[in-house]
Amino acid sequence: MSRGKLRNPENFSPEGQQLFERLVRLRKSRGVDQAGLARALGVSQALVWKWEADRGFPSGEGYAKLAQLAEDPDDRTYFMERALQEGAYLARVVKMMDTEEQRQFCTLMGVNLAAMDERSGRSQPPKSGKQTQSGGRRRG
Repeated sequence: MSRGKLRNPENFSPEGQQLFERLVRLRKSRGVDQAGLARALGVSQALVWKWEADRGFPSGEGYAKLAQLAEDPDDRTYFMERALQEGAYLARVVKMMDTEEQRQFCTLMGVNLAAMDERSGRSQPPKSGKQTQSGGRRRG
């Protein structure tokens, strides 16, 4: 396959096409090229190219960093959800948010914030003195 075909999102997997569109939107909103995004993420430009060419996907940490950089709320949610699916850096992602964003994210994902703190080794007692529910993703 030629490089031109790889760059055509119509040839991408559905997940690859979605990632491509969000990465391009993120780069445009920040006014950077692939190299600039790579610097902001602490990765190589070649890695960003692979993500945009449907040749690979970010790690959980990569998705967490993309969520931190994303200005569009839908893109931020998309990247945070992928970080959660990767099972990595969830507590770190949530701790980057303000309190309202934390509440919205935890509600969306069906996750108890106190339980996430326990999983990350930073257990905190409930503020109200009431016992909290066990955390984890809700099964639908």
